[in-house]
Amino acid sequence: MNDLGQRRRAAGFSQAALAALLEVDRTTVARWESGVTAPHPYVRAKLAAALRISMAELEQLLGGQPRAAGRLGTAELELLRARTEGLRRLDDVMGGNETYPIYARELRLATDLLRDAGPQREVLSGMVAELAHLVGWSAHDAGRRSEALKLHRTALAAASDAGDRPLVSEALALLAYLEADPAAAAAAVDSLDGAATPFVRVDVHARASWAYAAAGDVRRSEAALDAAREAYASADRAGPEPPWINWVDDTSLDVISGACWIALGKPALAIPPLERALSALGDARGRDKSLYLLWLAGAYLGTGEPEQAAHAFERGTALGGQLGSARVAATAKAIELRLKPHR
Repeated sequence: MNDLGQRRRAAGFSQAALAALLEVDRTTVARWESGVTAPHPYVRAKLAAALRISMAELEQLLGGQPRAAGRLGTAELELLRARTEGLRRLDDVMGGNETYPIYARELRLATDLLRDAGPQREVLSGMVAELAHLVGWSAHDAGRRSEALKLHRTALAAASDAGDRPLVSEALALLAYLEADPAAAAAAVDSLDGAATPFVRVDVHARASWAYAAAGDVRRSEAALDAAREAYASADRAGPEPPWINWVDDTSLDVISGACWIALGKPALAIPPLERALSALGDARGRDKSLYLLWLAGAYLGTGEPEQAAHAFERGTALGGQLGSARVAATAKAIELRLKPHR
């Protein structure tokens, strides 16, 4: 027995209410309180917060119980998978400054679970890879470039441990994208095998196209974009896609195309796909829409159309001002400097 039940009651929770908050079954809370089992690491931080105590105080309440070594089962994995899906959706509406601490905490807890994962280690390693990608992308959006690269390398290692070839390809593609490295882009494309679904192929080729564009390689960038579109066209005849491929659609391919043409110094070619993408994108995706409007403003400046540029800039800054994205803020500052001579 332990004092967890007493603390729960003092915090004003029934077993059922606490279980609902923590997204576990009521009998799970009862087993914790009786000392039969202990909370897994990924739930302890949320439990401590609910009881309004520190992690150290929670450990004392639990009476030094072991962390349920070797007991990671299907139910716990499904809970972690569901939580990861919910976290992934945050990126649609929040900037990296806000999502980073949330994602980073989940990654720490999932990594902690690996120590006692037992026969579930491969499955959990794949989830760690997915979480590391989420944290890495939020770090990128928050302006933490070196940390983003480190996290995507962590994802690559975890995906390799999981034996998940599509996740390995995704990790390689993200590293190529962030480093704007053509050699890394080629390695990501070469890593694609029979396990890669159409959307995974879209993802890898699209990110490779940006890496080639950043290096000024028009031919390879265009070829990679064509390969991404071809893979997307084949997706209608394919089966299910991995849950972490949640961005692939016509709009996103237009965005990538526009970004590549800007990087290649051809702003006139960037404007049509960016305009199409923005017309399809709702304001609920505020961070993304703000960023794309700022890219469009830069493209209009590149074609000598400052009035159109100013209009896109004003829309972009109005939409993205409070979204907590260092990437949006840095882009806005750069475009504002370019607009100054025209005001």
